[in-house]
Amino acid sequence: MRWLLLLCLLSTQSVAGIAMGLDDARHLLNRAGFGASISQLELYAALAPDQAIYRLVSAPSTSQLPWPTWTTEPIESTISRIRQDIEIRRETRQINKERRIELQQWQIQNVWTTPHPLAERMVLFWHDVFFVPITAVLDPLLYAQHMRTMREHATGNYGDLLRAMMRDVALLEYYDAPRSRLSSPNARLAEALLDRFSMGDSVPRRRDYRELARALTGASMDRGTFTYRFDLDIHDPGDKNIFGRSGAFTPDEAIQLVLDHPATAENIVRRLWRHLVGPHPEAKIVDKLAKDFRRDYELQPLLVAILAHPQFWAQAQRGQLVKSPLDVLVSALKLFDQPLLNLGEVFEVASTMEMPMFDGTYPRHSGLSWIRPDLWSLRMRIMRRLSRGKEVSTEHRGLALYHWIEQGGELETAMLPTPTNEPPMHWNQSAYERLGHYLLDRQFQLK
Repeated sequence: MRWLLLLCLLSTQSVAGIAMGLDDARHLLNRAGFGASISQLELYAALAPDQAIYRLVSAPSTSQLPWPTWTTEPIESTISRIRQDIEIRRETRQINKERRIELQQWQIQNVWTTPHPLAERMVLFWHDVFFVPITAVLDPLLYAQHMRTMREHATGNYGDLLRAMMRDVALLEYYDAPRSRLSSPNARLAEALLDRFSMGDSVPRRRDYRELARALTGASMDRGTFTYRFDLDIHDPGDKNIFGRSGAFTPDEAIQLVLDHPATAENIVRRLWRHLVGPHPEAKIVDKLAKDFRRDYELQPLLVAILAHPQFWAQAQRGQLVKSPLDVLVSALKLFDQPLLNLGEVFEVASTMEMPMFDGTYPRHSGLSWIRPDLWSLRMRIMRRLSRGKEVSTEHRGLALYHWIEQGGELETAMLPTPTNEPPMHWNQSAYERLGHYLLDRQFQLK
C-alpha cells in the first residue's frame, strides 16, 4: 500500500530506532487520540516516531464494543410503530429517546476505551463533516446505520466515504433530498455537499449550487425498505453546467465532478491539518499534500504524511489547539485509569459543556470558542471535582499512576503540552496533590 511505502521512506530519513520519549508520546496521543494512561504513554515513548505512526494508522476503525442489540432490528418494523394509535406512538417515542441516548453513550465509551485512538478520532472528525443531529432522525436505527457507514470508511477512502454518505438515508432525509424534484430542485443538499462535505468556501460560482441541485434530484429513499433509491421520475434529465463542464449529470456523476475539483482535496487536507496540527496551515504544505491526496483519495497516506510532517512535531505547534470537552474529560479519566465518572456522567457533563454527542447545531464550537468565560468556569469546576481527594478512594491510590509519580515520573511532561507558568508551591507535595495541581493548570486544557 502507498501509505506503507511512504512510512518506510520517512523512517529512512530519520534516525532509525530512536525512541521518541515521553513529551512526543503525549503530543502524538493527545493530537491523534484522546490522551493516554501512563502505561500507554510509556509504551509509545519507547517507540520511534515511524513505529508509533504505523501503530496508529494501521488500526481498524471497526468498534471493539458490540453494537446495541436493537440495531439489528428491521427498520421498516420500527417505523411502522409510529403509524399506530396514540398510545403506541407515545411508547415508541420514549423507546427512541432511550435508544438515542444509548447510541450517544456507546460512542463515548468507544472513545474512552478504544485501543485504536486515531481511528476513533477520525470517526468523530467525519461526524462533524457529515453533520446530522441524532434528534433530527425519525428512527435511531437509521442513525445507527449512519454511524456504521461513517465508521466503515473513517480511515479508508474519502471518495468511497463521500459516495456512501450521499446514499445515507439519515443524511438525505436531514438535508431534504427526497423533497427535491424536477419541478423544484432543493439546494440544501447541494449546499451541504459543497460547503460542508467537500470544497468548503472554495466554490467558484453561485450558479454551481443551482446546477448541482438539479443534478442531485432523484436521490431519494424507498419508503418501504428505508434504503437509498434513485428515482428517475423526480430527476432532472436536462443538461447542467457544473464547474464549467456540461452534461445531463446524475447524482453519482455530480459527486464525481466534486471529487475531480482540486478544491475538494485542498479543503479536506486543510481541515485535517487544523484538526491534528494547528490552526494556520501554510498554503504550500496544503498544496503538496492535496496534490498527493487527490490521486486516489486514500486517507491513510494522508494521515501518515500529516503525522510525520516536521511541523506536526515542532515545539511551536504544541499547546496551539484547545481540547474539546470530550478531550478534556477522556484525557483526565485515561490518566487516572479508573472510573472516576461513569458513562452516564461523562455524557451528561459533555452535554452540559455544550458538546452533546451527535446533536446540537453545526458547528457548535471550535478552537477558542470552547473556552469562553462561562464554559471555562465549568471546565475548572469539573477538573476541581476530579482533583478532590474524595473522588479517588484510598484503595485506588496504590495504582500504577501514583507509583509512577512517587518514583520520579515526569508528571508535568505527561500532562501538559508546554511548561507550566504556575509550578506547584511545594515540590514535596504528595503524588495526588501534584496530580490535582496539573489538572487545574490552564495548559491541561490545550494540546
